[in-house]
Amino acid sequence: MKILLDTHIIIWFLEDSKRLKSYYIDLIAEPSNVIYFSPVSIAEMAILASKNKLKYPEDIVKICLDEGFEELVLSSKHSILLKDLPLIHHDPFDRLLLVQAKSENMYLLTEDCIFTFYDINLIKKFPK
Repeated sequence: MKILLDTHIIIWFLEDSKRLKSYYIDLIAEPSNVIYFSPVSIAEMAILASKNKLKYPEDIVKICLDEGFEELVLSSKHSILLKDLPLIHHDPFDRLLLVQAKSENMYLLTEDCIFTFYDINLIKKFPK
């Protein structure tokens, strides 16, 4: 399975956070799954860091690659899909991750319930 990680999942994984469900850790560790991160997430983290809302290592890309994650480069093919994406959610980073995952027929691993309103493959374990 091809899985694109939402930004908060990357942060939680790298911080070894208790917020990251063991089910997600198992999916990320499963050798048959290909795990992707996006430069969109790196940009979101950089902006949060510039506002002193997040600290992350300068070599975040290298760390992600060393973890075995693959980088899914944002392309024009992805960006053009934004035009037809319903305006359910206005966060530009989330919208870009949505179109990347949809365009590449990937699963998006997230804890963000707003994604359930889109026609996209999700891996989710939302609280009941």
